[in-house]
Amino acid sequence: KDIWDPEDAIPSAAVYDCKLASYVSNVPGDKSKNMLAAYNAGASRVKQYQGVPPYSETQNYVRIILASAGRFER
Repeated sequence: KDIWDPEDAIPSAAVYDCKLASYVSNVPGDKSKNMLAAYNAGASRVKQYQGVPPYSETQNYVRIILASAGRFER
């Protein structure tokens, strides 16, 4: 619908993230890290490398998002 409308964008992003998580659910390692890596590098790369791929961009993305997550918790 409207990517600029939070009422549309937030549920859409959540559905997408859940799909990514399901695509990589059988990959060993931390499920949150694998989902974030799938978002950044693609689920096929997470499956190929059986975890977070050895790409510095993806490794940094995962690290930064997880380090920032606490600021958004209630």
